[in-house]
Amino acid sequence: MIPVTLYKRDARNNILRWQINQLDDGTISIAHGIFAHKPHVEFINPTMKKANEVQSRINAKRKEGYKAIEDLWDNSPDKIFDDQYTYTYLKTYLPKYNTTSEGFVLPMLAKTLEDNKPFEKCGTMLGQYKINGLRCIVGAEKIVGDLFNNFRLTYTSREGTRWNLEWMDEIITSQLSDDMINMMIEEGVCLDGELYLPGYSVNDINSFVKNNTLLQHYQLQYWCYDLTMEAITAYTRNEELEKAIKGGTTGFVTKAQHLDNKKQFLVIPSYNIDNITTATDRRNLFIDLGFEGLIVRNPEAEYAFGKRNSSMFKYKKKLDGKFIIIDIQEDKRGLPIYTLINDINDETFECTINLPQEEQKKQLNMKQYLIGKMGLVEYRERSGKKEVPFHAKLLKIFI
Repeated sequence: MIPVTLYKRDARNNILRWQINQLDDGTISIAHGIFAHKPHVEFINPTMKKANEVQSRINAKRKEGYKAIEDLWDNSPDKIFDDQYTYTYLKTYLPKYNTTSEGFVLPMLAKTLEDNKPFEKCGTMLGQYKINGLRCIVGAEKIVGDLFNNFRLTYTSREGTRWNLEWMDEIITSQLSDDMINMMIEEGVCLDGELYLPGYSVNDINSFVKNNTLLQHYQLQYWCYDLTMEAITAYTRNEELEKAIKGGTTGFVTKAQHLDNKKQFLVIPSYNIDNITTATDRRNLFIDLGFEGLIVRNPEAEYAFGKRNSSMFKYKKKLDGKFIIIDIQEDKRGLPIYTLINDINDETFECTINLPQEEQKKQLNMKQYLIGKMGLVEYRERSGKKEVPFHAKLLKIFI
């Protein structure tokens, strides 16, 4: 095949190059790294049995914001053969922010908080609940020719998928100031938050969003925590958001209060977090309230569209426990998916194992010996009303 090369900017504004090629023996080669630097090269044996793995990997990179030369503008060439000219061309035309192939500007992402260094560098930061919901950017667009409605809201996933949730329009707009609605229509400001339904896992919520025949589809809530505004600090964005919401922010003092929430649009509060000790205390408190952990934002940082940098950090707790394996199934890549039974009730959950792929495939051939055995599982939280481990990874099987 002809190699496919894609580009994007990283958090430091470097140009990244990613290239994929399928060799004559079927092996997939991937080269990636900063443009004009020595690339990292890896060779992969295809694992997907019923799909074009090369195209699948290209599609995944495009969802991350990578673009080909010909994507940059209408008259772009298919390729440029001179590296120096390519670099100059990309510096000129490659978008400042990561976007999907449809042009949707991707939201900012969180790094993992591990120590006190971000506080030493940034000082006091803004802390919020880390919600276990489905990321959703709510924007507004004009409607031409409608005498009764001059705009509508748009609902877009973090990957750029548009959802049909127009029934939420009145719920959200009735709680926003006229100034904020005007900023959304005229300036392209968007609400940054998550579609959420307390007590349900993110997989459940994903199903509710996509299936409007389910009762829970119309019970979905939108929890807002930021605004996508260019060249505005997090502190000012937070002020603008609190000013725009009628009735102010919504906080919780008990887990029951959180899980019983029926309000379908709310803005969550922010708390001052001045060091890792305070962050740990807040994280643990928020977990006790039924949330996934803590998010902290650098108050002086601008919104980092499509980037994962020091503007925002997530802080979750790692837990582990022993659970009995009751089933092992094969996924589309030929790798095992383990079903385990919860240790505090009869609910089940699925996870993968932390092993090289060849070792994982061996376990499929001996699954009859592994079912019924105890497994050590690392997880981040117990999720939803079923309280099963979430973000789970099988570390070890006791044979």
